[in-house]
Amino acid sequence: KRPDLALALMSRIRQERLQPDAFSLDAGINACSQLGNWEMAINLLAELRHLQKVPAFTYGAALSACDRASRWSEVLKILMEMREAEAWPNVV
Repeated sequence: KRPDLALALMSRIRQERLQPDAFSLDAGINACSQLGNWEMAINLLAELRHLQKVPAFTYGAALSACDRASRWSEVLKILMEMREAEAWPNVV
């Protein structure tokens, strides 16, 4: 409910030179979605991709962040990546 706190925690993890896990990266992407912070969402998504297969709902959060910022080229890139990863978009 407090996306600003989630991103503050992500910053603190980085300051402490800790490696974020999949759960914290996912939480960060969701926070970015709520705040429209598309650049950070894209960066966190790239990190998460190295740890595990990214679930469709996490891609959806990154898409939402890019949508809020009207970053259509990034939206298309994420959709193409989802297709390659066979992470099919869902409707909620």
